[in-house]
Amino acid sequence: MPAEERSEFRIASVSAQAMATLAVLHRDPNAIHLDAAAAAAAGLGDRVVNPGAANLGYVLNALAILAPTGRIEQLDVAFRTNVLAEDEVIATAAVEHLDLTEDATRLYCRVTLDVASRARALEGTATIAMPAASQSGAAQAG
Repeated sequence: MPAEERSEFRIASVSAQAMATLAVLHRDPNAIHLDAAAAAAAGLGDRVVNPGAANLGYVLNALAILAPTGRIEQLDVAFRTNVLAEDEVIATAAVEHLDLTEDATRLYCRVTLDVASRARALEGTATIAMPAASQSGAAQAG
């Protein structure tokens, strides 16, 4: 069992430069990640739009903080709104319940990514399998 039953990963200001780098690395030609005018022309606001993969990455970081020795078995998310350059975002992973068996411990989690000044950008669920050494400690603690 992780030490905390909830974790957060915060970005104080999403970097437009990091968005551009990620778009190039992913070979994502969509101009909304590179050019604020293109984002505005698409009706998405006056700032560049963070790639969805980056938003998912923030959630993965929150899960890694929650259970650093765990293995993500399942991740199911829905993207609700865009994250824009300079947004503050908070990714959260929270254990909703545990499944303890003789051979495995699984954490069933709720995950979210919130834009501090606007709305929820992403939400979903994750299942994390804990290694045997962590499982025996969790069974003894509970």
